[in-house]
Amino acid sequence: MHNRFDRPTAYALCAMNYLVHQDGGRDHPATARRIAQACHIPEGILRKSFLSLSRAGLVQGTQGRGYTLSDRGRTASVLDVLEATGGQRSFVSDGCFMHDGPCAKEGRCA
Repeated sequence: MHNRFDRPTAYALCAMNYLVHQDGGRDHPATARRIAQACHIPEGILRKSFLSLSRAGLVQGTQGRGYTLSDRGRTASVLDVLEATGGQRSFVSDGCFMHDGPCAKEGRCA
């Protein structure tokens, strides 16, 4: 199987993962700089990813404090992040990246 995310989507997934594992991403905002360093992402590009995630209602930016997950972001799926960062055109696949077989757009990532 050949699966990969484009860079904006991969960056957004890393940022969301960082926020999820930081106290559930709600009580302690994380700065773009800290997330960029943890994910090895250029900060300017990460900020663009956060703009997409914010527009989709998955994260909230707090002036001067950083980013937290929104209520919707706390239950977001990989598919939600994929759609927020470019929809189907941002995922190159000939199958499911979670298990063998075609992508059903449901189950663990949906």
